[in-house]
Amino acid sequence: MVIIVGYEQEGRCDHCGRSLKHVIKLDDGRKVGAQCLANKLTKPLKDRYGREFRLPASCFVDRAKMAEYWSPEKCGANGFGPEQFKFEEV
Repeated sequence: MVIIVGYEQEGRCDHCGRSLKHVIKLDDGRKVGAQCLANKLTKPLKDRYGREFRLPASCFVDRAKMAEYWSPEKCGANGFGPEQFKFEEV
């Protein structure tokens, strides 16, 4: 299970090593880029009809910023519970 816990500006991806403008912090201490998280590190999600889809990288950046800057109450008021920050690992 991969859980998004925060956000940083500018850094290096622990997965592929490239420089990043937006860094997503994970619960296990890794710092990764949105592209790696969206395409390589997480399984596709399924809609209610069973079709698989992937969230775009921008959604992962937005969720990382929410985890970093928003309180749990503000997240909940906007429809984002703790399960919205958890993803299955590949």
